[in-house]
Amino acid sequence: VWGIMNAFDAIASAGNTNLTTVAPAIAEALFATAIGLAAAIPAYIAYNAFSIEAGKFAGRLESFADDLQAAIARRLGTGPATPPSSSTPREL
Repeated sequence: VWGIMNAFDAIASAGNTNLTTVAPAIAEALFATAIGLAAAIPAYIAYNAFSIEAGKFAGRLESFADDLQAAIARRLGTGPATPPSSSTPREL
């Protein structure tokens, strides 16, 4: 974006649209875009990989919590806990 802005500034100050006036700023903008993409694409891939692994870990934790609750309920002899019915309002 800054390169494009510099190109327009160079056009305005030179008063012509000659390629030699515009080319350096356009090249700068393309180079900055390439560097930005080189940083953004691996970061995007790493974020997705981390997000998937975090989701798997959360699933394992939830499964462990369910197993632990069932084991404690069996140990106490109360049976598995049932979730509250959606038809009755819950008290806080």
